[in-house]
Amino acid sequence: FYQVSDRLNSSRSIDEIVEILLDSASRELAPDMFGVWLLREGNWNQATLWPPDDQMPAAGEFLNRSFDSLALLKAFHEGEPLLLEQSRIGEYFSVDGDAAPQSSLIVPMRVHGRISGMIGAFKLNEARAYTEGTRRTLQLYADRAALAVQNIHLDDNLQTTFLQTIQSLVGALEAKDEYTKGHSERVMQWAMIIGELVGLSELALSDLQRAALLHDIGKIGINLDALNRPGKLSDTEVEEFKLHTVIGKRILEPVDFLRGSIPAVTHHHERWDGSGYPLGLESEDIPLGARILGIADSFEVMITDRVYRKALTLDEARSELQSSAGSHFDPRIVERFLEWLSTFDTLDDLPVKGGRRDYLDEQTGDEPEENVA
Repeated sequence: FYQVSDRLNSSRSIDEIVEILLDSASRELAPDMFGVWLLREGNWNQATLWPPDDQMPAAGEFLNRSFDSLALLKAFHEGEPLLLEQSRIGEYFSVDGDAAPQSSLIVPMRVHGRISGMIGAFKLNEARAYTEGTRRTLQLYADRAALAVQNIHLDDNLQTTFLQTIQSLVGALEAKDEYTKGHSERVMQWAMIIGELVGLSELALSDLQRAALLHDIGKIGINLDALNRPGKLSDTEVEEFKLHTVIGKRILEPVDFLRGSIPAVTHHHERWDGSGYPLGLESEDIPLGARILGIADSFEVMITDRVYRKALTLDEARSELQSSAGSHFDPRIVERFLEWLSTFDTLDDLPVKGGRRDYLDEQTGDEPEENVA
């Protein structure tokens, strides 16, 4: 129980909690069928049903049947132990008598007196019926899981509030320049597309999403005036600008739930050939999230009007990505992204639009040697 509790304490998602419950139940209760249902806003949502339909169709047929929510909630609130023989399962689940499990065990997921879900374990063989001891064991797991689920919801709410505050700061930063207004939001959308194309996990996508939204947060600590004028940046200005990745890292480090996003924020200007910054990392030494974010950031800049040039066309942007694969960018990620981009004809067809203007200021100047922004 302590080992399971420790795993639940460290879980970061509902899916992980459900996986822990299933693993623990399979070892300690040996069910023939197992289900977890979560109660949110008055609706029961299936979190997991095991075994899958393709492994045991009869189990899927039973577990997918409707159940009497009011009867179950009444029993839960009255503290009635639902340790059911075959003849009683029909009081709660819609099932034919002959097809009903021989022994059923249903417990609520409770936290601070509130029902947040339920867990059901079912045996088909009467000789292996559940006991009061197994019911209490499953109830311990259920209550601990309910607390873990609540903590995740509370953490999600806190994270959302914090991110909204940070995004407001980023928005204020970008609003100073109409060319970069909305840049981080668009980079986030491109990063999500590329992340899904290369098969990132749900957790990695979440970390990448936050990193993309916050990748320029370090610019709060530098003078941006030089970036908003035509012409080349001086060597001193370039070096000052490069500090924004390190400043961003320092800003985010104290925030525990953003630690998974820090590598991408810190290293999204590294280059595949090792010529980037801040550390000059190369190839796969660059964190995967940073490689994806670097492509998303650069592509968004390519298809957006900037003070020194109009947005590139889609063909020009694709050519730029292709020519930079293997030098600036991870060639395999670029290849997958270009394959996806080939299904679009123009910038207007893309699901994420660049920052476009109807006109370009009649200012002239040399294009910077490299677009470090």
